[in-house]
Amino acid sequence: MIFTSYFSKYKGTQGVSVANKTPEWVDCEKCKELMPPWSLVESYKYGKISWKEFRRAYIKQLKKLDVEDFYRRLNGKVVLCWEGKGKKCHRHILKEWFNRNGYACEELEA
Repeated sequence: MIFTSYFSKYKGTQGVSVANKTPEWVDCEKCKELMPPWSLVESYKYGKISWKEFRRAYIKQLKKLDVEDFYRRLNGKVVLCWEGKGKKCHRHILKEWFNRNGYACEELEA
């Protein structure tokens, strides 16, 4: 199973950043292929596109990837980004992508 969480919560050693910028205080591997382009993040962040448009663009990016390959690479890991619990974030879209394709992924709870 893959888990998702955010930098300020997860303190373990199995983290994998899918954020465009990883905090200096976090020592983890990075998975650039699952990072949304910074231009897409900025467009959403500054209100140029809606969440629905962001979501559609990120899903389009994910559909170009081999979900099975990424599941094998990330199985047992915790996918990390910045947004706290309850906030709209690409890691939730990523979690749905895995689950829709038959691969277990869930938000890490306390």
